Order: sequence, then structure tokens, then C-alpha cells
Amino acid sequence: MRVLFVSNYPHLPDIHGGLQTTTHDLCLAIQATGAHAAVLCGQPDTSAAPLTQDSQLGYVVMRARHPEAALAEVAASWDAEVIVVQTGTSLLPMVIRSLATGLPTAVYLHNVETHQLAGTLTPDPSLRYFANSDFTAQRWRALSGIDCCVIPPIVDAERYLVDHTGEQVLFVNPTPIKGVEILFALAAAPTAAIMLIQGNPFQRPAAVSRAPIEAAIHGLQVAVPVLLPVLLLALLKPKMWRALIPALGIPVVLNLIAWRMVVDTDNFMSQTFPYLRETRDYYNSSIGGLGTFYGLAPWLILVLRVMFVAMGAFGVWFLWRYYRDKDEVLWLTASSGILLATSFLVGPLGQGYYSMMLFPFLMTVVLPNSVLRNWPTWLATYGFLTLDRWLMWRWPTTGRFLEYMKITYGWSLMLVIVFCVLYFRYLDAKAAGRLDRDSAAGIDPPWMAEAARERAAR
Repeated sequence: MRVLFVSNYPHLPDIHGGLQTTTHDLCLAIQATGAHAAVLCGQPDTSAAPLTQDSQLGYVVMRARHPEAALAEVAASWDAEVIVVQTGTSLLPMVIRSLATGLPTAVYLHNVETHQLAGTLTPDPSLRYFANSDFTAQRWRALSGIDCCVIPPIVDAERYLVDHTGEQVLFVNPTPIKGVEILFALAAAPTAAIMLIQGNPFQRPAAVSRAPIEAAIHGLQVAVPVLLPVLLLALLKPKMWRALIPALGIPVVLNLIAWRMVVDTDNFMSQTFPYLRETRDYYNSSIGGLGTFYGLAPWLILVLRVMFVAMGAFGVWFLWRYYRDKDEVLWLTASSGILLATSFLVGPLGQGYYSMMLFPFLMTVVLPNSVLRNWPTWLATYGFLTLDRWLMWRWPTTGRFLEYMKITYGWSLMLVIVFCVLYFRYLDAKAAGRLDRDSAAGIDPPWMAEAARERAAR
């Protein structure tokens, strides 16, 4: 029997995690019975050859830049008899590629994160499903009606037994989707000393002991770069440039102080900083995140990003040109909202709770010349603020699309609406000849100008 385990996650020793150690122990156990096992996995280093092979772990490991594309070739060259598709960032495409080889295919489910499927799993007579625990099996039965045969991980207990002192805390796999916030909360405790051991490229080995004030500095490091460009809008007026000095200087000083507290600056710059610039395909409602998750072509993702940047740039320019001196409240709040929504969409990471920063923009609806006085605006607002669940069991594919994309739909629709309102407001003013007069007074239609005068009189 020749069993090929496949996943687009990297394998040992590139990263260490539950999937990697479970696969390693299972391959060694299969080898011990006289059968053969091999692994096809992803590559963390994009500069390496498209496909490499080694046997340093006691079995064949083939590391591919694009495992899905290499699956058929690898299965044929290694003479695989059975393919076991394992949890990865895009499980279903790998399953489809495996079935296309004509070989018996099994799916070994190690977790219950549905966002990593890149599709929908359904009961299929041509597939055999396995799960690593009763909980995983029960969860997938509830989610998709799949019956899984439970194969627990092979665990050698003696390898994990240590003397118990009660002086240390073990936190397994601190990643964003597995409760890393708990780790940060523990690290912020004044008396807690926590040792982080590198498990994969997302974590850096470091000894952390942070007092609450240091944790606050860490929070400012994260928050200030996101909000600073928008907050500086208020200073881009004559006679206010001096305020730019403290506005820019304070974050710089805080980051310099925080930099002195970083234990391993080399690893931060070589590992953590490049990761922060990457576009992840989980818990990410930006165009890049969803596009990667659903397998959109890179050129299409780029086109969508450029399109929304262009719409956002037009909106910011329009408000600067026609409302900066006429209506500072509308100019500042609407421009901030446009910049924030655009950054959520086209940046590397956009998460639903970011939408809270759009509240001041939404409150401009009370202004006569607001760009939000139309029903599509509130359809968009529902998309990025609702807590409703759209996972429909009768139409699972449609439900998953709505559930995963409602926030992205909301932000996108909001930018399209703002662009259309401002663009047609400009065309109407141009057709009526109002742009030839004082632009600050002429861009709004007469009824808006009259409402503004009444409001000022009150």
C-alpha cells in the first residue's frame, strides 16, 4: 500500500503544528507496518524550486510551490495507490484535483474552520471522510451532514511527560484563529512572565514580561498607523500645519520607545514585519483576502483594488474642492469615512469590527447635503454592521457566499454610492452652470443651499 498525504500547508521542519506532527507520526506508523507513506505539502520559501523532494524525516516529502497543481504529477511519479487530502487553506480544490487522478481519495479533517474549505463539503460516495476526534466528527456532521470515521492522532505520551512545577504556562499554537488574544492578556499582567516558543513563521520566540503601560504602548503601535492618515485630514488647512509636528512626532517617539522593548528585533524585521504586509485568506474581508480565499486571478484582484482606490480618490478630491471651506463637518467626516472604507477594502487586512470607525460618517445623514440620504446606503450599512447569520442549510453555497462576503459587499456598495452621488452632483451643477459661480456656494442644488441657510439661521 502506498499512501500519499497532501495539504497546501508546509510540513516539518518548515513549520510545527498539530497537522504536521500528526502527519509525521502517522507516516512513521504506516512505514513500520511495511507499507509506504509520502507527503505532498506547500513551500514557505517562494524562492525555492517549484518542486523539491527529500527523505530526511524517514519518508518521502515533496514540497511544492503550488501543491494543487503538482498533485497529479506527484501521484503518478510516486505510484500512489491512495490519496489522503488533509486540512489546508483551500481544501476543496485539492479534493477535486485528487478525484481527477482516478485514485481512491479520503479527506482527513483536523479542524472545523469552514473558511478554509474554499467551497462546500458534501456527502459523496466517491469520498471517505476521517476526523481526528469525536468533536470534529460531530461538528462536521452538524455542518454538512458528513459521516466521519474517527482516527485519533498517534501520541507517544512519554515524549510529552515533564515534571510539574506550577511555575510555567503552556499555551499551544497561539495564532489569531486560536485565541492569541488570551496570550496577549496574560502577557499584559504585571507579574506574568511567558516564554513563547516558535511553532511556525507567525510566532517569534521571545520572553515577554509586560506591565499594563507597556501593553498600552503596544496598542498604540497597532492603532496609530491605521488612523493617523485620516486624523491628519483636520490639519490640512491653512495656519494649522504646525499641529503636524506633534501629530507625527508623538507616534514616532512611542514607536522608538517600544522598539527598545522588542526582544528580537532581527526576527521582527525578517519574519513578523513581512507577515504583517501579507494578505491572509482567513478572517479577512478585504478584496485581497476574499479574492485569495475564493481563488480569484491576481490581475482581477488588482483591477478591483485600483477601481475602488480611484473612486475613493475622486470622493476625497471632490469634498476637498467643494466642501473644505463651506462645510467642515461634512468635509472631515465624509472624507474620513471614504478613506477608511477604501483602506478596509484595498489594504492587506479588513475585518468586520473596523466598521465601527465609520460611525461618524454614518451620522452625516442628518446634514442636508449628506451623501448618505438614499436607501442603498442603508443596505450597504446593513452589510457591514449586521450580526445576522446567512448560513442557510437549504442553499448552503449561496448562504456561505452571503455570510463571508456581506461585509465586503457593504463596504464596496458604500464606496460606489458615494462616488455616484458626488459624481452626479457634479454633473448636475455643471449642467446648471453653478460651477461657473463661486464653487463653495454653487455645488449644492438650490434646495440644499436654502436648507443650509435655514439651519445656520437657527
